[in-house]
Amino acid sequence: MINLIVAFDDKYSIGKDNQIPWHFSEDLINFKKNTSGHVCIMGRATWLSLPDRFRPLPNRTNVVISKENFSYFEKTFGNSDSIQSSRCRFRPSNFNCFSDISSALDFYKGKEIFAIGGRNIFKEFISNNLVQKMIVTHVFGDYKGDVKFPKEEWNYFKSKVSKEVVVFENEKMKIVEYYA
Repeated sequence: MINLIVAFDDKYSIGKDNQIPWHFSEDLINFKKNTSGHVCIMGRATWLSLPDRFRPLPNRTNVVISKENFSYFEKTFGNSDSIQSSRCRFRPSNFNCFSDISSALDFYKGKEIFAIGGRNIFKEFISNNLVQKMIVTHVFGDYKGDVKFPKEEWNYFKSKVSKEVVVFENEKMKIVEYYA
Protein backbone atom coordinates (compact mmCIF):
# COMPACT_ATOMS: atom_id res chain seq x y z
CA MET A 1 0.00 0.00 0.00
CA ILE A 2 1.19 3.51 -0.79
CA ASN A 3 0.47 6.09 1.88
CA LEU A 4 1.18 9.77 2.27
CA ILE A 5 1.70 11.29 5.71
CA VAL A 6 1.78 15.05 6.19
CA ALA A 7 1.07 17.84 8.65
CA PHE A 8 -0.08 21.23 7.41
CA ASP A 9 -1.60 24.34 8.92
CA ASP A 10 -4.69 26.31 7.91
CA LYS A 11 -2.71 27.93 5.06
CA TYR A 12 -1.30 24.55 3.88
CA SER A 13 2.19 25.32 5.26
CA ILE A 14 4.37 22.25 5.70
CA GLY A 15 7.69 23.92 6.39
CA LYS A 16 9.54 27.09 7.23
CA ASP A 17 13.30 27.59 6.80
CA ASN A 18 13.65 23.87 6.02
CA GLN A 19 12.09 22.87 9.35
CA ILE A 20 8.63 21.92 10.60
CA PRO A 21 7.26 25.17 12.08
CA TRP A 22 5.50 23.51 15.03
CA HIS A 23 6.31 20.78 17.53
CA PHE A 24 3.46 18.65 18.83
CA SER A 25 4.36 15.37 20.48
CA GLU A 26 1.06 13.79 19.36
CA ASP A 27 1.98 14.44 15.73
CA LEU A 28 5.48 13.01 16.15
CA ILE A 29 4.11 9.93 17.95
CA ASN A 30 1.59 9.42 15.15
CA PHE A 31 4.34 9.74 12.52
CA LYS A 32 6.55 7.20 14.29
CA LYS A 33 3.68 4.78 14.94
CA ASN A 34 2.60 4.79 11.30
CA THR A 35 5.97 4.79 9.54
CA SER A 36 8.09 2.49 11.75
CA GLY A 37 9.09 -0.68 9.97
CA HIS A 38 8.16 0.71 6.56
CA VAL A 39 9.70 2.46 3.56
CA CYS A 40 9.75 6.28 3.84
CA ILE A 41 10.24 8.14 0.57
CA MET A 42 11.35 11.77 0.76
CA GLY A 43 13.03 14.46 -1.28
CA ARG A 44 16.56 15.68 -0.67
CA ALA A 45 15.47 18.81 1.22
CA THR A 46 13.30 16.74 3.58
CA TRP A 47 16.26 14.42 4.18
CA LEU A 48 18.50 17.40 4.96
CA SER A 49 15.89 18.86 7.33
CA LEU A 50 16.00 15.78 9.57
CA PRO A 51 18.02 16.33 12.75
CA ASP A 52 21.38 14.55 12.57
CA ARG A 53 20.43 12.18 15.38
CA PHE A 54 17.41 10.99 13.35
CA ARG A 55 19.17 10.74 10.00
CA PRO A 56 18.48 8.12 8.80
CA LEU A 57 15.13 7.69 10.53
CA PRO A 58 15.50 4.64 12.78
CA ASN A 59 13.53 1.44 12.16
CA ARG A 60 12.54 2.55 8.64
CA THR A 61 13.97 2.23 5.18
CA ASN A 62 14.89 5.81 4.24
CA VAL A 63 14.63 6.52 0.51
CA VAL A 64 15.74 9.85 -0.90
CA ILE A 65 14.63 10.96 -4.36
CA SER A 66 17.16 13.36 -5.83
CA LYS A 67 18.23 14.38 -9.29
CA GLU A 68 21.19 16.17 -7.69
CA ASN A 69 24.75 15.01 -7.68
CA PHE A 70 25.07 12.44 -4.89
CA SER A 71 28.30 13.90 -3.46
CA TYR A 72 26.42 15.13 -0.38
CA PHE A 73 25.49 11.57 0.52
CA GLU A 74 29.04 10.40 -0.15
CA LYS A 75 30.30 13.00 2.35
CA THR A 76 27.61 12.10 4.86
CA PHE A 77 28.32 8.38 4.82
CA GLY A 78 31.97 8.55 3.70
CA ASN A 79 31.64 5.73 1.21
CA SER A 80 31.71 6.69 -2.45
CA ASP A 81 32.36 3.04 -3.36
CA SER A 82 28.79 2.15 -2.39
CA ILE A 83 27.15 4.08 -5.28
CA GLN A 84 25.68 1.59 -7.73
CA SER A 85 24.55 2.38 -11.30
CA SER A 86 21.45 4.58 -11.74
CA ARG A 87 20.31 3.92 -8.21
CA CYS A 88 22.75 4.53 -5.46
CA ARG A 89 22.94 2.52 -2.30
CA PHE A 90 24.81 3.74 0.70
CA ARG A 91 25.61 2.61 4.18
CA PRO A 92 23.79 2.41 6.55
CA SER A 93 21.67 -0.41 5.22
CA ASN A 94 18.36 1.39 5.90
CA PHE A 95 19.15 4.14 3.37
CA ASN A 96 18.70 4.18 -0.38
CA CYS A 97 18.71 6.88 -3.02
CA PHE A 98 16.99 7.02 -6.41
CA SER A 99 16.76 9.64 -9.13
CA ASP A 100 13.00 9.17 -9.58
CA ILE A 101 9.95 7.90 -7.71
CA SER A 102 9.03 5.15 -10.19
CA SER A 103 12.45 3.47 -9.73
CA ALA A 104 12.00 3.54 -5.96
CA LEU A 105 8.48 2.12 -6.20
CA ASP A 106 9.66 -0.67 -8.51
CA PHE A 107 12.50 -1.52 -6.12
CA TYR A 108 10.18 -1.63 -3.08
CA LYS A 109 7.17 -3.20 -4.81
CA GLY A 110 4.98 -5.07 -2.33
CA LYS A 111 6.25 -3.09 0.68
CA GLU A 112 4.28 -0.61 2.78
CA ILE A 113 5.41 2.81 1.54
CA PHE A 114 4.99 6.28 3.04
CA ALA A 115 5.64 9.48 1.10
CA ILE A 116 6.85 11.86 3.84
CA GLY A 117 7.77 15.03 1.94
CA GLY A 118 8.42 17.52 0.64
CA ARG A 119 6.09 19.44 -1.59
CA ASN A 120 7.27 18.00 -4.93
CA ILE A 121 7.21 14.43 -3.64
CA PHE A 122 3.64 14.94 -2.37
CA LYS A 123 2.59 16.53 -5.65
CA GLU A 124 4.00 13.70 -7.75
CA PHE A 125 2.48 10.95 -5.62
CA ILE A 126 -0.99 12.52 -5.67
CA SER A 127 -1.07 13.70 -9.28
CA ASN A 128 -0.02 10.22 -10.46
CA ASN A 129 -2.81 8.56 -8.42
CA LEU A 130 -0.33 6.58 -6.33
CA VAL A 131 -1.81 7.31 -2.89
CA GLN A 132 -4.36 4.91 -1.35
CA LYS A 133 -4.32 6.40 2.15
CA MET A 134 -3.39 9.86 3.35
CA ILE A 135 -2.75 10.58 7.02
CA VAL A 136 -3.07 14.31 7.62
CA THR A 137 -2.36 16.27 10.75
CA HIS A 138 -4.43 19.44 10.39
CA VAL A 139 -2.56 22.00 12.49
CA PHE A 140 -4.86 24.82 13.57
CA GLY A 141 -3.54 28.33 12.87
CA ASP A 142 -1.19 30.02 10.43
CA TYR A 143 2.48 29.26 11.05
CA LYS A 144 3.66 31.49 8.17
CA GLY A 145 5.44 28.69 6.36
CA ASP A 146 7.48 29.17 3.22
CA VAL A 147 6.69 25.72 1.78
CA LYS A 148 3.07 24.79 1.11
CA PHE A 149 1.34 21.47 0.59
CA PRO A 150 0.08 21.42 -3.02
CA LYS A 151 -3.51 22.66 -2.58
CA GLU A 152 -4.69 21.64 -6.06
CA GLU A 153 -3.53 18.06 -5.49
CA TRP A 154 -5.09 18.06 -2.00
CA ASN A 155 -8.46 19.09 -3.47
CA TYR A 156 -8.12 16.41 -6.16
CA PHE A 157 -7.35 13.70 -3.58
CA LYS A 158 -10.19 14.87 -1.31
CA SER A 159 -12.61 14.50 -4.25
CA LYS A 160 -11.75 10.77 -4.41
CA VAL A 161 -11.99 10.05 -0.66
CA SER A 162 -14.35 7.21 0.21
CA LYS A 163 -13.77 7.20 3.97
CA GLU A 164 -12.43 9.57 6.67
CA VAL A 165 -11.39 8.50 10.17
CA VAL A 166 -10.50 11.02 12.88
CA VAL A 167 -7.65 9.43 14.83
CA PHE A 168 -6.93 12.24 17.30
CA GLU A 169 -8.15 15.75 18.02
CA ASN A 170 -7.33 18.49 20.52
CA GLU A 171 -7.32 22.31 20.56
CA LYS A 172 -4.07 22.48 18.48
CA MET A 173 -4.60 19.86 15.78
CA LYS A 174 -6.62 17.02 14.32
CA ILE A 175 -5.21 13.84 12.78
CA VAL A 176 -7.36 12.31 10.05
CA GLU A 177 -6.89 9.24 7.86
CA TYR A 178 -8.34 9.60 4.37
CA TYR A 179 -8.88 6.56 2.15
CA ALA A 180 -9.17 6.80 -1.62
